[in-house]
Amino acid sequence: MYRQVLDPVAHSVALSALFAALPLLVLFVLLGVVRLTAWISSLIALAVALVIATVVYPMPPAQAGLSATVGAAFGVFPILWIVVNAIWIYNMTVETGPSTCCAARSAGSATTTGYRPSSSRSASAR
Repeated sequence: MYRQVLDPVAHSVALSALFAALPLLVLFVLLGVVRLTAWISSLIALAVALVIATVVYPMPPAQAGLSATVGAAFGVFPILWIVVNAIWIYNMTVETGPSTCCAARSAGSATTTGYRPSSSRSASAR
């Protein structure tokens, strides 16, 4: 069973944290400075994270791959949840038609609140 070593780099938590932050730094540099596309940048950062996990932290490669898969599923699930619900709401709106009561209220609110153009205000103030 794998037991995580929290300070593998010279028995220093600070140096180990710098190595752990390296994939994020690679991702930000590739996105912001090099201007690569997001999917390529994220794949390179994933490769850097897997190398650090297996070389710096003594993690077995099979478990490193499984943890990457779990992380991908954890990241994709909320995105798919939003997309599926957005499609469902869109289809419901297409089938039922737009809500006319709210559209009529919002269109009529400009005239019922006492709004007058600036020329009519100045004329009534005289």
